[in-house]
Formats: sequence, C-alpha cells, structure tokens
Amino acid sequence: VIVYDQGQVIESPSFMGRVGFVGMPWSADIILNYTRVSDAGVYRCVVSNPPETGDPGIGELSLTVL
Repeated sequence: VIVYDQGQVIESPSFMGRVGFVGMPWSADIILNYTRVSDAGVYRCVVSNPPETGDPGIGELSLTVL
C-alpha cells in the first residue's frame, strides 16, 4: 500500500492520495482516508531499519469497511 525507502515514499496506485505516514520519517504509523468496501482485507506491516541486523518487525491487522 505504501513504502518508505531511502527517503522516498511510494504509494500503490489504488491508494494514491488516500494513504500516508503519520510522522515521517520517524513513525511507521499510517493513515488511510476515504476507505472503500474494496479496501477490506488483511494488511501486513513490515518494518526494517538498515543497517540494523535481525528480522524485520511484522504486524498484521484485518480491516473491515462497513
């Protein structure tokens, strides 16, 4: 849906203008505006912080849009 990599934010075309980071670049929190029924599903957040080693932090949530 959205990626922050090497100082650039890359948004998925289907979420363009509706998704963003809350506190760039220090927060992995995102906001999704103007949700649609088609946005419902399971979302996974993967956070890595190079050059730190180890496995990335992974979170998962289920979004229901009524």
